Amino acid sequence: MPSSKLLVFSERFWPDGSGGELATHLITDILREEFEIRIVTGSKLSVKLPGVEYFYEPLFLREEKLLLWLNTMRLTKTERFKKLIRESDVVYVPRQAFPSYQVPKKWVRA
Repeated sequence: MPSSKLLVFSERFWPDGSGGELATHLITDILREEFEIRIVTGSKLSVKLPGVEYFYEPLFLREEKLLLWLNTMRLTKTERFKKLIRESDVVYVPRQAFPSYQVPKKWVRA
């Protein structure tokens, strides 16, 4: 029974994307044996793994890096984002949505 909670922020998730998204999907498949996993993604048609909770986030839909980062910063100000972070032990950001990392980093230091 997984005891730690892993939160994944990936603007795309398999089969949307290519090799990187497939790698994240396969890594998630391995980690779900050890972690309770939640995935926040802009992909509507993700291949769902058993026991993994998925959250669709329309702010992750933008492909342009600058707009994605601005949307990610908007997301970090929402209560739903803060709640997901508070409830997680580990945060994994495999793609370009890494501005979301700054909020957990600040909370860990507090």
